[in-house]
Amino acid sequence: MMRVLLFVLMLTNTAAFAVQKQTFGDYTVHYNAQNSSELNPEVAKRHRISRDPRVAMVMVTVQDKEGAAVAASVSGQARNLLGQVQPLEMREIREGLSIYYLGLFSISNRDTQAFNFEIQPKASPHSFRLEFSQQFFVD
Repeated sequence: MMRVLLFVLMLTNTAAFAVQKQTFGDYTVHYNAQNSSELNPEVAKRHRISRDPRVAMVMVTVQDKEGAAVAASVSGQARNLLGQVQPLEMREIREGLSIYYLGLFSISNRDTQAFNFEIQPKASPHSFRLEFSQQFFVD
């Protein structure tokens, strides 16, 4: 958990963030969504992420019951309240012992996105679904 918090703090210009988590059997999934304009400029450049107020990102990481990062197949989509679907191309990022999956999507002011992910840890024959929603504001 500490590695996830440190990575999110490194990504953002402020300490205002919310990392959420859900447990699925032996695995815990941590997830976060935020406007890409909140990213630290150096981190955004290193990971080729546009710091655009109309672009947001979602981050997913999977850990085993000991808290170690686990490689996984992560696919998903974002759907707004009008039913418009944006498939998420999740990029794997490895930093030391941590593994993150990042996806970018478009937003508008006061936009609520519902996220649906299918996640399968590489060492597991079983997959699980992660679902959550979040509202975004454009400056």
